[in-house]
Amino acid sequence: MSHELLLAGCLGIAACGLGCRDEGSPPGDPPPSTQRLEGVVARVGDATITAAAVARVAVAQGVSPQLALEKQIDDELFAREAHERGLVSAGALQNRRNILLSRRLLRALLDEAERAGPVTDTELDEVSSRRWLELDRPEAFRTVHAVVQIPEDADPATRAKATRIAEAIRAAVVPSGDIARQDPPPETQRGAQNPDTAQKAFLDAAASVATEDLKVTAEALSPVTASGRVLRPEPQQFDIAFSGAVAKLEARGDITGVFPSAHGLHVAMLLERVPASVFPREERRRMVHEEVMTARARTAHLALMEGLRRQHGNLVRIVDDADASVALVKIEP
Repeated sequence: MSHELLLAGCLGIAACGLGCRDEGSPPGDPPPSTQRLEGVVARVGDATITAAAVARVAVAQGVSPQLALEKQIDDELFAREAHERGLVSAGALQNRRNILLSRRLLRALLDEAERAGPVTDTELDEVSSRRWLELDRPEAFRTVHAVVQIPEDADPATRAKATRIAEAIRAAVVPSGDIARQDPPPETQRGAQNPDTAQKAFLDAAASVATEDLKVTAEALSPVTASGRVLRPEPQQFDIAFSGAVAKLEARGDITGVFPSAHGLHVAMLLERVPASVFPREERRRMVHEEVMTARARTAHLALMEGLRRQHGNLVRIVDDADASVALVKIEP
């Protein structure tokens, strides 16, 4: 994520948010007037926010009128802070199209983030953990397996039957291991993987075994690390008993013995070892620098806005019938 994106939107100060603010005098400290003006739904100091301005922000940013009003209030408070820091002149505050006042303060927050020092070990570990698939991915194992499910209240006879079925599956799938060793893993082309003949042979062999009255599931699985983490963007964890067993397989076509997990009795065959992709720590630190600086600035922005609302809360006035006025705002383009 670039700093430009941060300036333009990630901190919630979009161009329209400031471009739609109503003209007013430079921020001052006198309490806001309580006089009701036509179309005005809120005041921040001497600045007014109208229902029409709220509508423009709601349309431009695709938010509800209520949230658009909150954004307008934050924009006015942000403008006050930019002026008080000397980042923008009082005259500029009167120019409704001048969005530089927000950019200057946001740039100041980014500069403060940079001055806080390089990416710390804690920040690096946090980003590496979140982006582990691209930055710190360990070796993984793509497999096909069959599992004989055993009811929790199964008696010894049922468990013995499950073991017998699992052993029969193990014997049936041995030829698929020979096929796997002869045929390399299929290549992925145009986002789709070609059929794996060894995988199909395993599934067909497992399906040929009589399951009696027990449930058997046979399927190909996503690559999994030895610790049970699945190589998918969404978090997914396999039983450690399963991932630990398949991580011991060395080559394509190797087949486990029958082994238990919380799901039942398994037989698994290795289809492919997916190489690790781990960037050196200092290289990762350079790679995540901009993301970390942006996160620091975003955190500072949120803290600043919270502080501004506490500090200048007495300057914010919502008119008596603002809820009704905002509720009637039309947000069609």
